Amino acid sequence: MVTDTLTEADRAVLASLFDGPRDVPGLAARTDWTPEELTERAEYFADNGLVRERDDGRIELTASGRRIVLAPGDGSADDDIDLPERAREALAALGLRADQADAVRHAFAFLAYWGEATAAELREGVYTEAPAGYGSPDDWWTDCVRDALAALPEVEPPAEDGGPWRYARDAEGADPAAEGWKMLDTTAPHEPYTSLTHVLTDESASAAERAAVVAAFETLRERGETDDESIREAARRCEHGDELDEEWFEGRLIELLGSVPFVFRTSDGRWTYVSMRGRADVAAEGTAPEPSPAPDRGAEDVGVIAAAEDVEDAESAEDAEGAESTEHTGDADDR
Repeated sequence: MVTDTLTEADRAVLASLFDGPRDVPGLAARTDWTPEELTERAEYFADNGLVRERDDGRIELTASGRRIVLAPGDGSADDDIDLPERAREALAALGLRADQADAVRHAFAFLAYWGEATAAELREGVYTEAPAGYGSPDDWWTDCVRDALAALPEVEPPAEDGGPWRYARDAEGADPAAEGWKMLDTTAPHEPYTSLTHVLTDESASAAERAAVVAAFETLRERGETDDESIREAARRCEHGDELDEEWFEGRLIELLGSVPFVFRTSDGRWTYVSMRGRADVAAEGTAPEPSPAPDRGAEDVGVIAAAEDVEDAESAEDAEGAESTEHTGDADDR
């Protein structure tokens, strides 16, 4: 019988994944669970954003799963592992549905983990973990997560449209040398990157570079497909674009954007972003694309997108009316 709280046996399963992804038989060999039990329990882990299934069928920990492995096993780290008590109480007071509260909890955990992230980064990094029934990351953000996240203690909304949301850590938590800070940098391989924020943080992007890459990514996400010139133009036209030189737009921008999961670039400079719905479509056909690798510093960063090129991106279709311009408008969705 699957329970709805984490047990010590659950923690043992998650700990077995800490050193790398494994298939169900491999997990069974390292735990006291049968393959059938593990398959059923893994669904619960996945539903709560603790693990994800790779394209090769193996199961791997998410950032939230890694935090749980490193968290104390005294019962304080069960269902609401990612929220401190004050945030947990504030979230409960909002009266959200269970799936909506879960989405906000994931967003809070993502922000607390990375320290800061723009609205675009939160949509890209969290929506697929906890979509809460919303058909697009934009609706998910505007109608569910944004205002609830802003209402939680320790969360600082941006002072201006498109700016970063920040997690106001105490002195100990704000120390970059403290345990858990940028955990993926010390306990997991960098390839592939797990989110847009992971790329920007690990690659030490400046504020101007971050704004430019986010603007380029949002243009690609809205359109589904575009080309090098549209990517560069979107980046140039962001608020801090004039702080970057042309060499950066020609080289570094391409490297950074090409490292984002499910972003692909062909040899002729065509870009494609495979949305969550697009991934489901190609997976159903048995031809899901591989995530784009981290950039090769010595060669042109060229992604390969074969099966995904013919995927009709449902999210892009929903946003088509507002995606005719490459300029990032900075409306309320970007708060």
